[in-house]
Amino acid sequence: MKFLVVWTSVLASIFFLSFYSGEDVPVEEPLIETVYCPHVEQTVLYNISLSCDLDQDIGHLTPETARKALELMHLAWEQGPYSIRIYETRRGLCRQTQLYKQGTTQKLNSSHVIGEAFDIVFDIEGDPSWDSDHPWEVIGEIGEGLGLVWGGRWKRFPDYGHFELPPSK
Repeated sequence: MKFLVVWTSVLASIFFLSFYSGEDVPVEEPLIETVYCPHVEQTVLYNISLSCDLDQDIGHLTPETARKALELMHLAWEQGPYSIRIYETRRGLCRQTQLYKQGTTQKLNSSHVIGEAFDIVFDIEGDPSWDSDHPWEVIGEIGEGLGLVWGGRWKRFPDYGHFELPPSK
């Protein structure tokens, strides 16, 4: 376990070096390593990526998160019909840093990084839409009914398209 904690520190060093230097740290892809995630009750190994790319592949989410994402889309269509799609799934550390620097996210340690969060958008004739007139509250309630945390409830930085698994106790 000490090795895993040390490796986490190495990844964090690369991550923050990139963030504070303002430059991308050159890393050949794919650099994916397993790390210990301390907020989970049991020891779980996660794959952490350093990618800067937008990832829309639902297969990169944890199995539970992917199942809930698919169920959310199905229920939204059934109850609306509301056409939503997954806009972003798992984030590499580089992408998370970029979004943090842009002010698009408030956290560097996002659940996106470990594949336990996803963002949705409304699909309007094949184009993504974040329009505030969409029924975000309805979709948020559907997600909460599935046991997901909905970012639209956050007071400091509401994120209406964001869903994540609740923290493990």
